[in-house]
Amino acid sequence: EWDGTNWILLKPLSNPSSATDIAAIYDEAQQTTILFAGNSNAGFPTPGSTSETWFWDGTNWTKAINIQAPLVRMTGGMAYDVSRQQAVLVGFSCLTCTPQETLTYVWDGSNWSMIIGANTPTLGSSVPMANDIQRSRVIMLVPPQASTWVWPQP
Repeated sequence: EWDGTNWILLKPLSNPSSATDIAAIYDEAQQTTILFAGNSNAGFPTPGSTSETWFWDGTNWTKAINIQAPLVRMTGGMAYDVSRQQAVLVGFSCLTCTPQETLTYVWDGSNWSMIIGANTPTLGSSVPMANDIQRSRVIMLVPPQASTWVWPQP
């Protein structure tokens, strides 16, 4: 935890599974941090791919249970859409697939939903995403061509 000057090591009772591919955002509506872990440390692709969702309440991590887990295994990026009060997650379903299928999911505070037919760019790697409050959109910069995408699309 960052106190404004130093990092402080916390010792919660539980922690997310060991993962190599994660994304996290703060959900303002739920007042909690959401962490998505798409891939286990065992390598990719593996039967052990995690696809887990965790919540941080400031003291402890809690794993989400009985939810529709995203098929995303390699996380491209995630951002919080303030105007729609949902997290937007973009990533790959399979790293070895050709072409790679890029999926978009939204978290509504209780479950993930895949957005069918979302005009999602082909991602080459992780992508920076951020909420643009002034325009009520999530913005994503996709390397290597540095193309700019917005969610939802106008």
